[in-house]
Amino acid sequence: MLTEAPDGRLGAELGMILTGLNRNERELAAAFEQGFSSSVGSERLVREEIGSTVDKVRAVHAVESMQSRGIRVFLVHVYGLNAACLEKIADADGYFIVEGYSAFSFSPDHLLLSIEDDYAAALARLLQNMDGPGVPFSLPGKLVPGPLVRQETSSAEEPAAR
Repeated sequence: MLTEAPDGRLGAELGMILTGLNRNERELAAAFEQGFSSSVGSERLVREEIGSTVDKVRAVHAVESMQSRGIRVFLVHVYGLNAACLEKIADADGYFIVEGYSAFSFSPDHLLLSIEDDYAAALARLLQNMDGPGVPFSLPGKLVPGPLVRQETSSAEEPAAR
C-alpha cells in the first residue's frame, strides 16, 4: 500500500530524471512538464537531465539529491540506468513511473505506472492504412497501472463492510 511521509504527504513533488533524449523525447518531456505544471504547479516538478546514458554515479546521485528534498515519486527515463535508479528509489520506499517496465520487472510494489508501447494498436492502425498513401505514424502507447495502483483502485471500489 502507498505510505505517507512523516509529514503526512505522499510526496508533494515529482522528481523527473531523464537522459539521452532525442528530439521527439524532448518534445514529449516538455509536453509532460507543461501538463503537470498546469494541473499541479511547476514548483512541484523537479527535473534533472543526466548527460550520459552510462553515468550510474550521476544517476544515483540525482535520485539521492531529490530524496533529500523529500521527493518520493519519480518519473524515470534513463535507459540502461533505470535499474540503478529504481533500486535506489525502492530502497528508500519511494515510487516510480517508468517506460517499458515489463522489460525488467523490478520491485513491483513501488511501480505506480508504466508507459508501454501498444503494439496491438500499432498493428491495427497499420492494417487499417494498408491501402493508404503510406503515411508514417508514431507507435501508440498505453498507460499500465502498477500492482500497487490496481490494488488501491480496487480497494476504493469495494463497498465498506458492515
